[in-house]
Amino acid sequence: YAELLGYAFLSRRSRSQIAGLIMLVVNAAFVLLPQDPITRVSCWIVLSIFMLWLVYRIAPASWSRVLRTQSSNSNLRGGRWLSHHPLLKKELQFLISLARLFPFVVCLVSIELFGYFFMDDSPGTILPISTALLIWITNDIWTLSSIGLEEKGITLYKITVYAWRKMLRTKWLLLWGLSSGIAVIHQMVWELILKHPFKDMIFPLLWNILLAAAMVSFCLWTGYKFAAPERSGYYRITFLGSWVIAFIMILLVCLRQMNMVLFTLAAVIIQVRFFFFYRQIPKE
Repeated sequence: YAELLGYAFLSRRSRSQIAGLIMLVVNAAFVLLPQDPITRVSCWIVLSIFMLWLVYRIAPASWSRVLRTQSSNSNLRGGRWLSHHPLLKKELQFLISLARLFPFVVCLVSIELFGYFFMDDSPGTILPISTALLIWITNDIWTLSSIGLEEKGITLYKITVYAWRKMLRTKWLLLWGLSSGIAVIHQMVWELILKHPFKDMIFPLLWNILLAAAMVSFCLWTGYKFAAPERSGYYRITFLGSWVIAFIMILLVCLRQMNMVLFTLAAVIIQVRFFFFYRQIPKE
């Protein structure tokens, strides 16, 4: 249905848009009306086939608008701005790629289901653990994968200190914003569902943001240290590096749960070490 609605509004045809809205009402009716399982499954199959037929009818008019080059000043300004920041464009395309989004959505749904069944029993324990796991998964899917994505570009960036630092700074800011943003949203939604007062959210949110910063810094720092070229020329993190990163990430999560003083000290040490790594001149 999401694909149908997108094509309907991209086509800019009133009848297509009306058809999309009608299908929204029909979908809502099938959800709300009481039905036995066999009738419900049969109706969903028929409805899915009908929506697929509508997609094929509406899509041709939409694709002509999607593929056509727009020459308006606003589009030109937007395209010119993004074309002047190729590094930012590369990182954004990496973040929204299906290869990274699909495993994250699967892990996110699993964690939320885990929270749905066990959050009421001990929210003080389950909520911090689920949030820390989200930060861990985000860095494992995006941060570590981004190092392999650079491939031969790592050597190219290290030729010029400014370009190397700019790449590292852009990558850190985007990945930290992604992981901390996901953690904050997850924390606040569950805090609101559990009806906890707002003042109780402040310190957990700050600890989660610090955990996200520590994990991004450690993954980038250690990942580049353990990145080695394969025979094909592509960069990959070595087996020893993967074990070191996994162990330290587990240690950070445990410290986050057990001792805030040691966790803060470890996070500060990681940030200071990453700062020196950021400032150093490559020897290659």
